[in-house]
Amino acid sequence: GYSFLAPGVFLMDTRVFPAGEAERCGGATPTVPPSMRWLDQQAVTPLDERRTRYFYASAGDDGIPAKVVDRRFGVLQAAFAEDRAMIEGQQRLA
Repeated sequence: GYSFLAPGVFLMDTRVFPAGEAERCGGATPTVPPSMRWLDQQAVTPLDERRTRYFYASAGDDGIPAKVVDRRFGVLQAAFAEDRAMIEGQQRLA
């Protein structure tokens, strides 16, 4: 689930369940523990009219396989690179 805490804080709680669990629960919240879970936190702090500090952290349960952690880190790096390109492009137009 997502939580947005104004001003500028975003929390995302991700839980992964076995295939078919949503159907078994009829779309309700599963009663079994997730097979993987992680929490992402983001905070944006304006410095002035054109600059902002952006903080990001991610934590997962113990036991998440290293290959999953590595793949997830790669996806996060790619997403931040895309965000940075967009933000820097917008700043050049301003």
